[in-house]
Amino acid sequence: MRFALPALLTHLYAAILAQATNLGPVAMARASGLSYDQVAHATAWYLREETLVPAIDEVINYHHGLAASRRWGDGTFSSSDGQRFPVQVKAANAGALPRYFGFGKGISVLTWVSDHYATFGTKVIRAGAREGLFALDEIFALRERDSELDIAEHTTDTAGFTDLLFGAYDLVGLAFSPRIRNLPDQRLWHLDDTALPALIEPLVANRINTERIVAPWDDLLRLGASIHEGAVLPSLLLTKLQAFPRQNALARALQEYGRLVKTLFILRYLQQPELRKRVGRQLNKGESLHALREKVHFAHHGNVRHRQLADQAAQALCLTLVVNCVAAFNADLLTQAVDQLRSTGFEIDDDDDVSHLGPTMTEHINVHGRYHFNLDQAPKGLRALRQAPPAIDRHQGPPGNPEPPALATPRWGSRWFLSHSSRYPHQRRWVGTIDVSSGVPA
Repeated sequence: MRFALPALLTHLYAAILAQATNLGPVAMARASGLSYDQVAHATAWYLREETLVPAIDEVINYHHGLAASRRWGDGTFSSSDGQRFPVQVKAANAGALPRYFGFGKGISVLTWVSDHYATFGTKVIRAGAREGLFALDEIFALRERDSELDIAEHTTDTAGFTDLLFGAYDLVGLAFSPRIRNLPDQRLWHLDDTALPALIEPLVANRINTERIVAPWDDLLRLGASIHEGAVLPSLLLTKLQAFPRQNALARALQEYGRLVKTLFILRYLQQPELRKRVGRQLNKGESLHALREKVHFAHHGNVRHRQLADQAAQALCLTLVVNCVAAFNADLLTQAVDQLRSTGFEIDDDDDVSHLGPTMTEHINVHGRYHFNLDQAPKGLRALRQAPPAIDRHQGPPGNPEPPALATPRWGSRWFLSHSSRYPHQRRWVGTIDVSSGVPA
């Protein structure tokens, strides 16, 4: 595709956006003035997993090297979460889930997000499937791809963990840090020879059956090695083991081992507030990207109109590609905005300020109207930023302005205050003084 004709590239870009926005080839051809036949040809022949995944990796590697991305994470922490989409047509994999689809049916698109807002995995699953069983698939698929990410820790929401999954993650050498909602309802386990303090002994009343773990220990190691080396798809193996935990000795051993790992994690989770905050921040990154996906996937109320799983997966990957491009563009834009503010005298700290930003803003994105693809000209690059106002001393007032007038009856004194725009937080407007005691502007 690197040496493709410009006309083919134009229709290929249009085909990708047609799938990502859910417009479809017909509406995209009308909105862009391109040929429907060529847009449909590019959709049918070039949009598939083998071509879209390498393109996603290229965008992720670029995003990984940006200065702002390094403030959000190092690419070793990830999360996964499902997003529900109603299906407008009859599809074999569509399922009923009244909470999300009402009387209709739909599917779940499971996405994997790194700690610097890059979506590196996308998978279409049934709406009622347990999402945690699929989490290891894309993490180990990264090793077969040209990606700079090296995931060492993964988190999910409350519905994405079981005792069996805790054991599986530990066997393959990954840290599993899910967000647990009802901690008082969780059961803690201990070994037979563990000496417990009298105060916490009632809380850890369950004992681990070590015989269930020791006897098939070699099989557990083979299971971990098979997943680690890519000999078997993790979701396929874990789904089979989860289906019959009582009849299979290997499933019982993995579940018993997972209870021990889960107990150790819960103790750390309770003792370390920073771990809880870190897990919450990572899951919030995934939710903010879900909002960005909804912004891009706007046409036909977000309803999926593909019957075949391969077509649904291709559309989900196109949406991931476009969302990653928007996130990388925003990250680069944030980097330039921060540099410009610093050059005018604003004090911006990487840990206190930049680390709390995110490349998921959508106010500058317009998905409606006509689409233009001009490949004859060089890329314009980033839009010029607005000129930032000069830095202001909070205590002495704006430069060139007189001293604040004295209040009539000050009881606790007065101070200057700034008005921050919620839409453009870097723009500050000097408003005046306020009586701190009464709250009345001077």
